[in-house]
Order: sequence, then structure tokens, then C-alpha cells
Amino acid sequence: MGKPSLVLAYPKLVWLFVSTLLLIWYELSYDKTHVYIYYSYFLVVTYSFFVWGIKALQLKTTVYTLKRDRLLIKRGILRRITDELELFRVRDFQLDEPIALRLFSLGNVALVTSDRTTPVIRLEAIPEINKLHEYLRNLVRECWDERGVREIDAG
Repeated sequence: MGKPSLVLAYPKLVWLFVSTLLLIWYELSYDKTHVYIYYSYFLVVTYSFFVWGIKALQLKTTVYTLKRDRLLIKRGILRRITDELELFRVRDFQLDEPIALRLFSLGNVALVTSDRTTPVIRLEAIPEINKLHEYLRNLVRECWDERGVREIDAG
């Protein structure tokens, strides 16, 4: 059981910080302060906090649950959606470790599946992604063996 890291919300927080600094610099660089500068400052900061708060709330309400034979992904703020993936449907894995996430020892894994509703499932900003990848791979192989699933390339 786990959640994506809040590191994914950091770019929005950086935008908030940079926009605030730019507005303060603009205000200090002119002798006459205008009322619209304060309004624009208030609007930009309020909007940025709102966007960052929504992103952080989306990340906090996403829960990954890995069971022996399936993966559950629950997400949603007001409306809760649960995606369920039977592990025997996983066909391939893709590990993604961008430099911004590697700085925090995080990574993403994409599961390519034979499921029609969700052909690709991404688990984002997961700590110790290599251990999770190996664990998932072993669980998928066990599910394949239990169900007698074999992959055939007809290409």
C-alpha cells in the first residue's frame, strides 16, 4: 500500500514562489505603486495556491494497493474512482526515472496490460522503484503460472 509522493506538486509550488518574487520585484522597481499591482499580486498568489492545493490534494487522495493477485488504484477528491487490475493481465513493464525524481530517490513504473479499459497504468513518484519493479514482476509471473497464462507474439 502506498501513495505517490508530493514531489509531483513541487513544480506548482516553484511557480508560486517565482511569480511572487516577480511581482514583488515589479512593485519595488517603480516609484509609484498602483492599486492594480496589489490586485494582480493577490490574484496570482491566490490562483497559484489554489492550483497547488488541488494538485497536492489529488496526490494525497491517490492510494495504490498491491495484493497478491491484483493492483487497486483509488483516486479522487469528491468522486472516488477505483481501478482494479488483475496482475495476470500485465504484459510488460517500463521503468521511468527522470532526474527530477531521482534527486528524491523516486521513480515511475508503467504497466502495459491487456486490459481494454486501461491499457497502460502508471504508478508515479514511488520510492524504491527498483524493488517495487522486481516485486511486481515476481507477482505477475506467479499469477501467470497459477492461471497457465502464456504470452504469444504473433507478429
